Amino acid sequence: MHVEGETIADADETDMAIVERINRSGADILLIGFGNPKQEIWFDRNRNRLSVPVSIGIGGTYEFIIESVARAPRWMQQTGLEWVFRIAQDPGRLWKRYFVGFFKFGVMIWPAILHQQYKRLQFNLFHRKPLTYGKREAQAPPPGAADSQPFYPRPSSMSNCETDPLRT
Repeated sequence: MHVEGETIADADETDMAIVERINRSGADILLIGFGNPKQEIWFDRNRNRLSVPVSIGIGGTYEFIIESVARAPRWMQQTGLEWVFRIAQDPGRLWKRYFVGFFKFGVMIWPAILHQQYKRLQFNLFHRKPLTYGKREAQAPPPGAADSQPFYPRPSSMSNCETDPLRT
C-alpha cells in the first residue's frame, strides 16, 4: 500500500486487498500506524468494510517504541512541549502540520471566545451593581450566630435572615 502523499485519499483498489487480509485474519484489534492524518483517512474510507471490532490509530508510536525517532526530554513531555522538540527535529515535515493545526484551532475557538466575552459584557451591564469607591462598612453578624462560624457580610438585598444562604 502506498502511504505517502495525496494518493492515499484515492486508493480504493489497493485498500480492498488489504481489508480482505485483515478480515481473514480474524483479529479483534487493528492498530493503524500510518500517521496523522493518513490513518484517519484510511480508516474512514474502509471502516464499513472491516470486520474488526476495535480499530486504533496509533500514528508514529511504532517509531517511538523501536527508538528510530528520539523522544523529547522528560521535562518537555511533562509540560506538554514535546511538539516543540518534534518540530525542531524534523521541521521540513512537521511545520505545516502544526501551523495549519494551530490556525484551524484558532478559527474554531474564536466564536467561543466571542460568545464568552458577549456573555460577560451582558452580565456586567445588566446584573452587577455599580461599583462604589471607598470602604464598605462591615455588617454585624446575624443575631444568635455562633462566634466560631466565619462571618460573611450580607449584601443589602438580603436583609431578611431567612433568605440568607450563608446562615446555618
